[in-house]
Amino acid sequence: MGHCLFEIHYHANLPENKSLSGSKQYRSTEITSKSKEREVVDNIKNKLNSKISEFGKIIHLREYENNINENIRMYISKNKLNYRNYMRRDSNTYFSFPIKFENNNIYYGNWNDNIEMDGYGIYFVNEQKVVTEGIWNRGNIIFGRIFFPNGDIYEGEMKNSVPDGVGKISFSNGESYEGNFILGEMSGEGTFIFADRTIYKGSIKNGIFNGKGIIIWNNGIKYDGHFLDSLLCGNGKISNGQGEEYVGNFDKNEFNGKGVYSFNNGDQYEGNFEYGLKKGKGIYRRNDKIVFEGNWSDDLPNGEGFIHYQGNKFKGFWRNGTLIGSHEIEEGNLDIFKNIECNILPERANISPNSLPHLTTCDSSTSQFIPNNNFI
Repeated sequence: MGHCLFEIHYHANLPENKSLSGSKQYRSTEITSKSKEREVVDNIKNKLNSKISEFGKIIHLREYENNINENIRMYISKNKLNYRNYMRRDSNTYFSFPIKFENNNIYYGNWNDNIEMDGYGIYFVNEQKVVTEGIWNRGNIIFGRIFFPNGDIYEGEMKNSVPDGVGKISFSNGESYEGNFILGEMSGEGTFIFADRTIYKGSIKNGIFNGKGIIIWNNGIKYDGHFLDSLLCGNGKISNGQGEEYVGNFDKNEFNGKGVYSFNNGDQYEGNFEYGLKKGKGIYRRNDKIVFEGNWSDDLPNGEGFIHYQGNKFKGFWRNGTLIGSHEIEEGNLDIFKNIECNILPERANISPNSLPHLTTCDSSTSQFIPNNNFI
């Protein structure tokens, strides 16, 4: 066949013999150890040669390199894995030349004496054109990197060839996620950074925001609360970083239920919301110390209500925020109300969660993780 394309490098962990005192005895022991080493190497070489013929063949290094993108080879050579904590110490491993399996997948790395991929190795999946590099344990990769043909890169713990455990994926579109994975999906606690530098940190389930989390948009708006399918749902707080905020209940990215909205000018509304609008019973406190308490609809006072001012109180009726009809004193002096503005027309809210990006039911999971269990 010409040049030999297969070789094994074995490094025996020889026990230290502290009872050796003479050079002859040492040389004798050394010769014996080398003989045993050669015997072990010959045995594993024969086993590998016999086993490999059952599932594949040895190929030239050039054929292996032709299947792996040059950029990936350069990245691997320049960025070494920090894998010491994942290396097994209870088994010797042996280096081999690239092996091509019957499904045209290629493995180039270490084997153990049970003819299992064990130690450092690189695996090329021909059908998906995916390259996996990392540390193998008895035929399964447990830590490493996955290079996808679209430029995405994953680095971290794995199980059954997919991300499982703690890891990080950097997407080719500039987004990234670092945290927990379960069977190839972003699940657990983690941090997702969008391309526009919006940051989410919190609970993720099956690739989407679910549970408690914090999201900070690139314009300074911040939400701290609960998510359901990447939507604001449940109790939470959202603020624009300029003194304006809402604290209360959300549903599908809208203020819904009980809540308190504080405006930039110092005004504040406390009461009921219905999908972003003030509706039902509510109290509006103006920064000039006038307080309106009453019924709301279409985001404005509508119907019966009360004005409180400096210990005085009167009842009236409002239509779209404007005081209409008769009014009567409930407490104090009615003349006081002739000199103040009793129309209640709140300024427009500057926070609208439904208009913010990245709050959709769209699944942002890494669906490209395709389990490949064709390892021998």
